[in-house]
Amino acid sequence: MQSLLFHCRAGQETTLCAELQHRLPEKGLYGYAQPGPGLVIWQAGQNLLPWQHKNLQSDLVFSRSLLLVLQELPNLNSKDRVADVLAALSDLSLSGQFGGLRIEETDDPQTRDLATLGKKLTHPMRAALRKQGYLTTTEKQDMPWLVLVLIGSSSAYLCQSILAETSPYPMGVLRLKMPSRAPSRSTLKLDEACRLMLDDDQDWFIADRWSVDLGAAPGGWTWQLVKRQQRVYAIDNGPMDDELMASGLVEHLKADGFRWQPPQKVDWLVCDMITQPQRTTELMLSWLQQGWATRAIFNLKLPMKKRWPMVASCLEQLEQGLASHYRIKARQLYHDRDEVTVVIYPE
Repeated sequence: MQSLLFHCRAGQETTLCAELQHRLPEKGLYGYAQPGPGLVIWQAGQNLLPWQHKNLQSDLVFSRSLLLVLQELPNLNSKDRVADVLAALSDLSLSGQFGGLRIEETDDPQTRDLATLGKKLTHPMRAALRKQGYLTTTEKQDMPWLVLVLIGSSSAYLCQSILAETSPYPMGVLRLKMPSRAPSRSTLKLDEACRLMLDDDQDWFIADRWSVDLGAAPGGWTWQLVKRQQRVYAIDNGPMDDELMASGLVEHLKADGFRWQPPQKVDWLVCDMITQPQRTTELMLSWLQQGWATRAIFNLKLPMKKRWPMVASCLEQLEQGLASHYRIKARQLYHDRDEVTVVIYPE
């Protein structure tokens, strides 16, 4: 029997456990979830190799990336961790090669200092694995990779990536540089959503089309829309960034985001207002049902408790309220905090 390792934000482990217990049986995966520092281990009740494509990661909200666990290594020799990994691989009697090696930690304060150790180990471990024939001579992205997830200086999970399921980014984290001219750090949330939740974000934004940003001030999300050559109705009673307004692409309207109505149908509706998730869901649903916007990206602010039940309830409400040809995606992104980003578009 194998297990799966799911990366997540530190502090959201029990939330992810609740989601997995609810969602994985729907995919034909049975077992139970165990939380760890910045991760969750799913102890499967069946063999997972060969892996049958389940489109699993793309349907999960609180998971950043998933890996197939080959073996837990609780007692690595601090003087020769490479030898211990080679011994573990030998015991597994694996057939075939891996396309590359990645060593990562988890996104948790307890393990972040292990990044230095991972960098130190990568070169000698890669060389030893290639010498023993476990790795291809050059990296190949179309093959499973060997991934060592460090959870301590002497403990780790030896894993392999799953094509179309494992994130290409270590720990599933896409780190973005803060644009120097963006009005606020919230701009990174919309940028990450476009990059990770839309297949090719530039193809989704047509120049000079109108979009709406509800709760726009000071303009972090509007800035991303303008960057993608959108004209924007920025709806907020607060002040907008002067440089952003000087672009000539933004019309700032001091109005209540829950009451304002657009003068025409818009391509994109975006919203990062701080309000109850049920209220945001109802607002987004209303816009899409009335045909005021074609697509939407918005954040659901999470309650302190019962976070997965709340998110599941909001997603169910959206699915029931929209036609079947709409695609709904939801993820807790790296640049999110106590919130979940939702993207909706017609298929």
